[in-house]
Amino acid sequence: KDGNSYSNTINMSEEYLTPVIKLNNEALPFLFHLNGCSKNLLLFIAVYLLDGETGNYKANAYTYKRFVEYAFDIFGENYKLDTVKQCHRELVEKNMVCNISTGIYKINPLLISLGGDTKKRQLFNDYTELLISKGKDPVKDFYPSFKK
Repeated sequence: KDGNSYSNTINMSEEYLTPVIKLNNEALPFLFHLNGCSKNLLLFIAVYLLDGETGNYKANAYTYKRFVEYAFDIFGENYKLDTVKQCHRELVEKNMVCNISTGIYKINPLLISLGGDTKKRQLFNDYTELLISKGKDPVKDFYPSFKK
């Protein structure tokens, strides 16, 4: 009415990614303590690599190469492969992901939700069992840390 016209558009689609992957509120403080490459890598994992049923993903030379290309195309960042590998190690050291076996990792369910309450409880149990099998403390090592 003041001469300016505004238009909001909502795109509706019948197609949804299933299961839905959501960043948990608990993840935010830990994301603030990650450097840019590690943070970008974690989000890349969540969006492009994460198995929505198990919370698992593959991390190998091909994965790192894909991320390097993605980061350059999207952010204009030119990360070296060694830098990306170190950033992935940082995610492990900060309890944001845990190694299952060679090249297979599980994301901490405190960071990412993959479904409703029942699914979340199952992922918490799976992650706790993984920590115990690795000889880690299922309480202390469950929570991501702010420092290495």
